[in-house]
Amino acid sequence: GSFSGPTIIAFSGLPNVIKAADVNGDGRMDLVVSDKKNGQIKILLNKYGEFESIHIENGSRAANDMVLYDFNADGYLDMALAENNQISILYGLGSYNPKENTWFISGENCSIPTGTLSAIGKADFNKDGLADIVVAAGNMLYVLTQETAGFTITTQAQAGWHPVALAIADFNHDWVLDVVVANKSNSVGLFYGTAAEGGYSFEHPVYYPVGYSPSSLAIADFNSDNYLDIAVGCEGSNAVYFLLSTGLGNFTPSDKTISTDSRPIKVLAMDFDNNGKMDLLTINQNTVKIFKDQEISAQLDFKLCEVDIKIRKNGEGDPIDGPLTITTNVNDKIEVFGSLNPNDCHGYTADFYLLLNTITPDLSGEEAEAETNTYSITTSGITQGEAPFATDLNITNIPEVPLWSFSTQDLAREIGCGYYSIIGKLVIKGATGLTYYVSDAAEFGITGRIISDPPIVNVNVNTDAGRVKAYATVEANSAASLIAFAYLWIDCSRTDTFTLEVDNETQTVTKTSIFKEWYTPTGWHTYGKYYYYDEENGEIAEAEEGTEPEYIPPFTVWSVADLTDYPLFDFPSSYFPSGYACEVHAGFIIKNWDGMDYSVFDYDSFYNY
Repeated sequence: GSFSGPTIIAFSGLPNVIKAADVNGDGRMDLVVSDKKNGQIKILLNKYGEFESIHIENGSRAANDMVLYDFNADGYLDMALAENNQISILYGLGSYNPKENTWFISGENCSIPTGTLSAIGKADFNKDGLADIVVAAGNMLYVLTQETAGFTITTQAQAGWHPVALAIADFNHDWVLDVVVANKSNSVGLFYGTAAEGGYSFEHPVYYPVGYSPSSLAIADFNSDNYLDIAVGCEGSNAVYFLLSTGLGNFTPSDKTISTDSRPIKVLAMDFDNNGKMDLLTINQNTVKIFKDQEISAQLDFKLCEVDIKIRKNGEGDPIDGPLTITTNVNDKIEVFGSLNPNDCHGYTADFYLLLNTITPDLSGEEAEAETNTYSITTSGITQGEAPFATDLNITNIPEVPLWSFSTQDLAREIGCGYYSIIGKLVIKGATGLTYYVSDAAEFGITGRIISDPPIVNVNVNTDAGRVKAYATVEANSAASLIAFAYLWIDCSRTDTFTLEVDNETQTVTKTSIFKEWYTPTGWHTYGKYYYYDEENGEIAEAEEGTEPEYIPPFTVWSVADLTDYPLFDFPSSYFPSGYACEVHAGFIIKNWDGMDYSVFDYDSFYNY
């Protein structure tokens, strides 16, 4: 039930998916890692608990998700990779092929019509003894059943907006597998499966609301009633939400959540202490946290108290949750109010925190960056980091009372203009020794002096008579005479499809070439990255011209004024590579105008034949 310290493995790249399985058949769990940065699958073999080397699987591509399973039932581990527009099946060899530098061979590519694949799973949906695949792509859910000729899409359904995770189980006890999908639209969709005459299909889904920005799912009996429940990690809410089974095949959203550390990107259900009950592990932005089954059960059976934070500006109207926008005039102020409903926590003690999470612009560099900080409001004032507003607070019914008020001008001087979230957090000391966290937030933004009638930019491109001409029209409005940084650049791209012969099989590969121009005080600068077929080596080659900019710099400092069809450039069409779709971007940024940046941009597009 406990863990030793972590083992750090040097890894050159950006791992976005990690799976554990026995790749080489030695009885030890190896690691299969998708490297999103380098576009490869990498394998770390387990040498008696140590991972000494990283094998790059030749010819592989990075995946958004993957399933490891013996799909062709030959006794060797295979891989199903959810890529940008297809599922790639790689069949295991069972041993390393030094000539090809690979543990797997390319087996099958299954095209998915609705774009980037985000989640994948496997199960025998049609009960024919063969493992099938379910995948979320775009806003759709597909089931691909395995037949003698390979995998074929046999079932599809609308999944909801941007599905990010899926799980498979028989939730309604009809001996047919169902699929649950977490969507970025703050919902979970449950797709009940139906089986008839050896086929499989979905009924209309049922949707349940959850927290902000779901990221993953875990299936287990969390409240010990012998029915499968659903845990949903929501990175936007920093919490795990629960859908509790009614025992009749549907679910009730629990009004109780488990607070995690910042941005839980993965939740896993597993019995870590071998007591026969499922615990919950969350992988957060910088931490890993384990919730024991006793804590989960107590949370789901126990109604926590509720804190409610509201704000009001300049004494106007009733306090609200926000968001509010307020300026930094001398008399502007924000008032903070709070109330407490004890529920089952009556008589408990808690420490109360009144926190400010801020996002303010950092203008110290060449380009503005967002700076995030946490401050605490205490009886002595505002301090950076977390410090309690009150300790050993007796939890009882507290009606809405004023907690704090401050001048936005003082706040802007001390912290800066930007986005503010004021959070009331209770750290409750439970009777069983467990600690509970409840919180509520209200949002407001502090701006600089408002530009009541902002400027407008329109970009127009003309491609007549074999030339490309670009013009800009500016309506300065109330930004007239303000100092601004002006920008001008051109983005062009072309997507080509190449046909390759690999291992006597024909494969198609799509590559996008780019051409970029940007204007600076020293003139025009060019960067290009091109892909072409190298006949001598029989492969796709890449060529670069120039140096890709880290950012587009301004070409002048300008006093904003009205312009009508101001010429930006006049080039012959031959100046641009043929067959490219191009966009001309122009605009300006008014920097640090009473603490804020204002940006105004527009673009127009053209195709160079």
